[in-house]
Amino acid sequence: MSRLEKYRRIRIMRRKCIFVCMLSFFIMFSGILAADKSINELMYRKKGLDIVSIEPYKDDYYCIKVFNKHILINTKHIKNDIHSLKEWFSDKF
Repeated sequence: MSRLEKYRRIRIMRRKCIFVCMLSFFIMFSGILAADKSINELMYRKKGLDIVSIEPYKDDYYCIKVFNKHILINTKHIKNDIHSLKEWFSDKF
């Protein structure tokens, strides 16, 4: 086997490996989407995907759901931080 053939095989194998990785990622992602859609239709009577959703919960809270696990975020502190950051920028510039 010459040097040219050796590196040609290496390039071909690299392309095959990249293709296999991309295809397996696509199959895995489509399976997750199909499972999420069917679970939402069967259990919650909702049409569509709900892998990640953000909903207002109370006055200063947002509920972030990732795979139906709830995370509550208090936006009052974030609003105060943004306000102080705006004041700091207005003083500097």
